[in-house]
Amino acid sequence: MQFWNMKIWAKLILVMSTTMTSVSALAQDNLFEEIPPSEDMGELTLNEQGVLHRHVRLKTDLATAIFKNGEAMERLTFDLMPGRTVIFRNSMYDKNMGGRTTVWSGRAEGLEDGSVTLVYRRGRILGHVQLGAETFRITPGPDDVHTISLLDLSGLPNEGDDAIEVPQNKP
Repeated sequence: MQFWNMKIWAKLILVMSTTMTSVSALAQDNLFEEIPPSEDMGELTLNEQGVLHRHVRLKTDLATAIFKNGEAMERLTFDLMPGRTVIFRNSMYDKNMGGRTTVWSGRAEGLEDGSVTLVYRRGRILGHVQLGAETFRITPGPDDVHTISLLDLSGLPNEGDDAIEVPQNKP
């Protein structure tokens, strides 16, 4: 009888360690995958506003594991642009944002000034990535396709030069 229980425990431990290994392997994966050029969407393009962007496909198995099943990954990898891969370490995970919305935030490894915030809802991700002076936006589209855009913020007004004097309240 004891031998039988040991056999069950051994199988259970083997299954659990295999599951944990596969989840940790997912953490090293990129959250998005390249779209083959044959689908005519995966190329880097520049739109009318001068925004550099590319289309990628969300890895739904990884996204489901992280956001829907609550497996808060310690690290996520992003290929933001060709040749621009960044690993983010989790700094905040909240599965209870309401309306089945989950938020994952992280800091870039090896960079002083790098952060990401991802909002997941109904299989779609909306995100903001800041790497020093570079700002990226991640927006969802149809069929698990997401757009990663490198934003050009140089056209925005300089907020530091236009000081506004606020009058004091008089009793």
